[in-house]
Amino acid sequence: MSFHGTAISLMQHADSPQVEANMPSFALPQGTGKRSMLLPEYYTSIEPVMLNSAEPTVPEMSGQLVVHNALLSKAIDEEHTWLQSVKTAALSSGEAAAADVTWSVFHSHNQPKITVNPAVTAMLPLFRESSNSVAMIKHAMEVIAVAVNMINPGQTPVMACDQPLYALAKVIQWKFPQLYGESQFAVMLGGLHIEMAALKAAGRLLTSSGWVET
Repeated sequence: MSFHGTAISLMQHADSPQVEANMPSFALPQGTGKRSMLLPEYYTSIEPVMLNSAEPTVPEMSGQLVVHNALLSKAIDEEHTWLQSVKTAALSSGEAAAADVTWSVFHSHNQPKITVNPAVTAMLPLFRESSNSVAMIKHAMEVIAVAVNMINPGQTPVMACDQPLYALAKVIQWKFPQLYGESQFAVMLGGLHIEMAALKAAGRLLTSSGWVET
């Protein structure tokens, strides 16, 4: 026995514009006594998707990397400040000075105090289909695009998913560039996989550097 299910969650940051007048309304079934909504057909119907080849054609990268010199200079200055604090702590015998030696603690204590409003979140009704398929990921992208366009017309949808599903989403973007190309849809890894990729990159940099032996 196996269980499959697909969940789509929507998040809207509180500082983004919201158009409440365009919120969709669903009719409740008559005579059932149940508070269940009738889902639109486009949501429940998942169309099959066929790929004509296993290897997609990856488009060439376009555009130039934009470097913000002011931000880079500010970041370097912050790192120099941290290094200076490490030097001060190393020359001091007090425990209070040694408490902020680590990079994370030092920068967390120096973060500006700002108030961030929580995002508005919602989970859509679950699907019984497995998410690990091109048809399901393509359908999820369509549902997300419809929802985003309903609340914020003209906004580019952004979808975050785990690494295996991210790979399928990229294949869909490369196979259907007119509908889901990188200029119409932004796909990103979830926070866990971004952190895992960063740690792997750091591990490769430290390999054979002598750090482990030290």
